[in-house]
Amino acid sequence: MARGEPPSIQTSIPTGDYDVGPVNMPQYHFYPDRLETDYALLGEPRVRAMLALIRDREGPAYNVIYGGKTFDDYSRHPNIGVGGSHAAGAYQIQPGTWEPIRKALNLPDFSPSSQDLAAVDLLRQKGVTGRLLSNDPEDAILKAGAGTWESLPASAAQKPNAVGSMRGMSWKGHEVDTLDQVLADYWSRLR
Repeated sequence: MARGEPPSIQTSIPTGDYDVGPVNMPQYHFYPDRLETDYALLGEPRVRAMLALIRDREGPAYNVIYGGKTFDDYSRHPNIGVGGSHAAGAYQIQPGTWEPIRKALNLPDFSPSSQDLAAVDLLRQKGVTGRLLSNDPEDAILKAGAGTWESLPASAAQKPNAVGSMRGMSWKGHEVDTLDQVLADYWSRLR
């Protein structure tokens, strides 16, 4: 192991009917700084699967603001208010969430790569990446949905909507996909 290189564990991660297979799992907490840690996590398939399902539910594009309009200038967070929200980008990040992460990681702009790193940093801060690497995507999804991403369920509870379809509930009480639906989406992204 080279100086400064994190130790790793060679393991196979069973997941019921699907096996991630042998993976080289770095001990991310040994990296010396947040940015290096976030870059390493960004390369992890389980983290990328989580990012993809959040993007699909939150913003589907890196240049979208809350409400569906788009922006062209990636030099900074657009900070455009729509209906009381200033959320923007693929992960619908609010300026008050974006700015401390941008400063801590020294992100140069609001480009797609900066948005991805900020989302990974936020997932790591919330304990989501640890749950993903411990092979607990159910808890990871609930942690991500609890006060961070409103498009994810905040609990396993579900209820029928007006047409009788089962729906999950966000942390703000809005109807979202059920935990089972989001889990199925997560696993499909790993296959």
